[in-house]
Amino acid sequence: AVPASAPPAPATVSPAAPSRPVHQAAPALPAHAVVLGAEAAARPLELTVILPPSDPAALTRLADAVSEPGSAQYHRYLAPGEFASRFGATPAQVARVRQELAAAGMHPGSLGADRLSMTVRTTAAVAARAFHTSIHAVRAGGRTAYANTTGAVLPAGIAGVAGLDNLVQAHDNLVAAPRTALSLPPTLCSATGQRAFAYAPAQVAAAYSFGAAYAASLDGTGQTVGLLELADYANSDLATYESC
Repeated sequence: AVPASAPPAPATVSPAAPSRPVHQAAPALPAHAVVLGAEAAARPLELTVILPPSDPAALTRLADAVSEPGSAQYHRYLAPGEFASRFGATPAQVARVRQELAAAGMHPGSLGADRLSMTVRTTAAVAARAFHTSIHAVRAGGRTAYANTTGAVLPAGIAGVAGLDNLVQAHDNLVAAPRTALSLPPTLCSATGQRAFAYAPAQVAAAYSFGAAYAASLDGTGQTVGLLELADYANSDLATYESC
């Protein structure tokens, strides 16, 4: 999958120098894109404001240490929740950014679990004014998108902003499964004491043409897989499937 929005350019300011603004480059427009004019002022935007870590030097040292064979900290990763307390933005940093955003007419929201990101609701006009940029409607790839066509100047204490454009859209690279792959109906599972239907692993394997991989003993044993989910899901559904 392609990320829903390209990540912002790396910060050009250190948390140790809070008086310096951050200059974030404008996104590159796709080939043959046409700038149509200013985006509607009232267009709602859902932004993610990125905060700098409280101790970037220590974070870099730790990342190197846990990745370097022979290091005393090799593969000694942080426990869940530990990152925020050690490297997340401080309460003072967060409060300062919230105040800055609110003063500009934006609506800061929830803080990320790692304390390095914050959701923000605003409009195209307010965002353009607050970040000293221009947001235009852009015709590209058969659809009309929006993008900041000039670089953004971000207040001190903000490392980057994602969401000033929607040029990149998530899409999959799946090959269409044969029509007969899931021709059999899902089976009724009674292992959980509730009526639940599920396709058997063999049916899913057939739908995605895993046969050749299985024949080569490539069955995922011993591998860890991370999934980027672009839609909500319930852990209870996963537990039900596993029990079946």
